[in-house]
Amino acid sequence: VLNAYLRENLPALRRILSTTREIVAEDQIRSALAEYDRVVVSYNLTREESLLKSLSSAGGLEVMVNEYCTPGCPNRNRHYRQISIDQIRGVQSPFACAFADMRPPQAHGFLSGLIDGDVFLRNEDVRRYHDQLGIDGFKIVGRGLALYDVIDSYLYYLIKPEYWNEVRDSLVHSDVL
Repeated sequence: VLNAYLRENLPALRRILSTTREIVAEDQIRSALAEYDRVVVSYNLTREESLLKSLSSAGGLEVMVNEYCTPGCPNRNRHYRQISIDQIRGVQSPFACAFADMRPPQAHGFLSGLIDGDVFLRNEDVRRYHDQLGIDGFKIVGRGLALYDVIDSYLYYLIKPEYWNEVRDSLVHSDVL
């Protein structure tokens, strides 16, 4: 309903279907791409290159590059919604995930394991996805993460390695954070 209202009354407003919906069926993603300006695909599809290539031809596809959640987690949607609500409220509440107790997250820190995770895209993967699969949108996960994991993610994807320490020190010792 909101999407229809925005499309009619604010046509210039860019509409993004968040990963909170976590749609994984190809026909549903195609339908969403027809309705929205951008569709963030489920992190579980990050390595489904043939599917991503076929979907990217529609334009507006966005892939998450650094997801922390355990691949295939049945609670991820509920957890991500809680993080979103917490962000709106300005408080962070704990989330108990029984699935994570059975299969722990792929990492507990950006540089301590995530970089080797199943759904992590390295910079060279991002370039290849852009050049070979035609994907032009990439999302850096940050909601609900520890501040230093967000900083390390941004450093990795946005800053040349030779400047990481300088930029990190500048951020840590500034009033920006």
